[in-house]
Amino acid sequence: MNIFKDKEKAKVAKKLFALFVAILILFSAINAIWFLGYQQRYSHIAKHLDATYIDSDEAIGSDLLRYKKDVDEYTITMKMPAYLGLGGFVSVAKTEGYVVRLDDDGNIIEGSDMYITLYIWPKFFKDYKIGLDFYDEINSVWEQVEFTSEMEMMNTENLDDDYIKYVEELVAKYSDEINELIGVAEKTLEINIRQD
Repeated sequence: MNIFKDKEKAKVAKKLFALFVAILILFSAINAIWFLGYQQRYSHIAKHLDATYIDSDEAIGSDLLRYKKDVDEYTITMKMPAYLGLGGFVSVAKTEGYVVRLDDDGNIIEGSDMYITLYIWPKFFKDYKIGLDFYDEINSVWEQVEFTSEMEMMNTENLDDDYIKYVEELVAKYSDEINELIGVAEKTLEINIRQD
């Protein structure tokens, strides 16, 4: 009888060990894919920027690590993704930001030109997804749109044709500024956003 119990225990132990090995292999594979295919892409960008801490909410009690660099009249900022997360991004925009002039009552009477921010999200192993944020408070414009690296608008299934046309017109009208933002990112970070 004891022999049967020992054999049963040995079977259970072997199954538990096999399960442990399978979980370990799966966990290692997930970590390796995330690190080599995603984190390394951000690490490549980070080496071209300066690490800096931004004060966060006092309730959290910690500073936020960001990477930043001023290039001529532009500022490049990067947030690293959290461990095994996809929450990182790179942004490029004019350093001075959107500027307004107020009247004596605090109402906006004049604003600077359209303020465009380029967002870059490295995809796993290769290619990029980009976003454009168009902002002009005086003219009530604030549009945020995602594109492929070939500048094809994404997530258009639920958008009407007029809105898509409007965004396409914005992209065409500000193509010089958009190309400048992409050029600053590509040159400074040594990346190829546009897959030409």
